[in-house]
Amino acid sequence: MWALFGACGLVGNMVVSRFIDRVGAGRMVLITTALITLSLLLWPLASTLAWLAVVLVPWGLGCFATNSAQQARLVGLAPALAPGSVALNSSGIYTGQAVGAALGGWLLAHDAQVWMSWVGFALLLVAITLSAAIDRSRRPA
Repeated sequence: MWALFGACGLVGNMVVSRFIDRVGAGRMVLITTALITLSLLLWPLASTLAWLAVVLVPWGLGCFATNSAQQARLVGLAPALAPGSVALNSSGIYTGQAVGAALGGWLLAHDAQVWMSWVGFALLLVAITLSAAIDRSRRPA
């Protein structure tokens, strides 16, 4: 499963690298985040090893590629600020991982592990909404 996930991550990054100039960094962030969201939506189906593999494919495709697309988006928004914005993006990722781990631990401690995928799904919908709002705010009036 780890090898499948890693291979999908590599493929996802390759696809993003190939198409980001045509699609746009903001749209690519939305696409890759939507792939992860799809996996969390389908997570309850992952009751067998085969279904787990199927569910992990979109997650792997989007997981590592989202960061690459977001970094391209940040660099494009303000090239002169790129060193700081990319560093802050990395800090945001690690903060999100810590918050997610704490939230997951809380759910486990309260015997609510069946809610993990739904909580993650809801948080990703919030992230997609915020990302789309940022893109809309950057469009010329």
